[in-house]
Amino acid sequence: MIRLSRYPTDLENYYANLAIKRLKDSVFDNNGSSFFEVACTALNKHKDYFPEKINSLSDEEEKIRQLVLLEFVDIKGIKEKLDADGYKGRDCLKAEINKNVSNNGNLFSDCYAKVIQSQKQKKKLSVRMTQAQNLRVCPYCNHDWITSRGTSIAGVQMDHFYPKSEYPILSLCMYNLIPCCGSCNQIKLNKDPDQDEHGLYLKDTIISPFDKNHFLADEISFTYNPAEDRVMILGATSHVKRMKLEEAYEMNSQEAKELQKKIQMYSQTQVAEIKNVLEKHGQNISTAEIYRSLFGNLFADDAVSNKPIGKMRADLFKKWAGFTF
Repeated sequence: MIRLSRYPTDLENYYANLAIKRLKDSVFDNNGSSFFEVACTALNKHKDYFPEKINSLSDEEEKIRQLVLLEFVDIKGIKEKLDADGYKGRDCLKAEINKNVSNNGNLFSDCYAKVIQSQKQKKKLSVRMTQAQNLRVCPYCNHDWITSRGTSIAGVQMDHFYPKSEYPILSLCMYNLIPCCGSCNQIKLNKDPDQDEHGLYLKDTIISPFDKNHFLADEISFTYNPAEDRVMILGATSHVKRMKLEEAYEMNSQEAKELQKKIQMYSQTQVAEIKNVLEKHGQNISTAEIYRSLFGNLFADDAVSNKPIGKMRADLFKKWAGFTF
């Protein structure tokens, strides 16, 4: 429900340099072969699946740098091409990468753990990435906090939007990593966001917070069903169902009722009366300012990213108060 933006250039460069180093340092046989070589071989051998911004490069290190810093739209394009070719694409590339390191039980994606757990000035990379996005709440659900305790104890977990078990070549892509809460990470696990549990492609999918073409907050709306005493979510059916969002909000019916009761106490007529009284005493305060003082700034740019259930509160307020800021 929270749109994520591009990371600062210095953090991107730090991440890319670290990923390249870990790949080069990860040697898996007596000949000194590294995961870096495996990745370069995969890029060169399977050019049809990768964008021209990678294929046009001759320097292998720059190719890997481009790969790990690809924007989500390019990552999605690679994934779709691999899926379209089925065994020849996704399964063949996965098997080819994994067979190179199967002797010692490692996977190419193991480098990811070494990267994401790394620290700079005693601050974990996962914490730095979350702070760079100004995130305090999970972007998948807008329900749970993901704040850290100090610099090394991260409340955030990193989800591979396209699972590293199926797409190891994408496991280090920075914009394939979603900072999220433990519940969402556990629910999503290695689900393919585009397919159901039977491998059938869905009309609507789980939405990445990095997807510039789809913004979950614009595609869903919250409502409250008093007969069943539960919060309901309309729209983005697949995302809501597969991420179990309505189950997450089952506990929030009380907050919905309290908000409704407060809105009934301060109807538009009563707010207008408050405004008139204030004006008589020389206080020229707008209707929006009065609502903000009563309910908080529900529609501020950071209201959703900084507060759990911010989207739910904003939707219900708009529906019941009949006022938007």
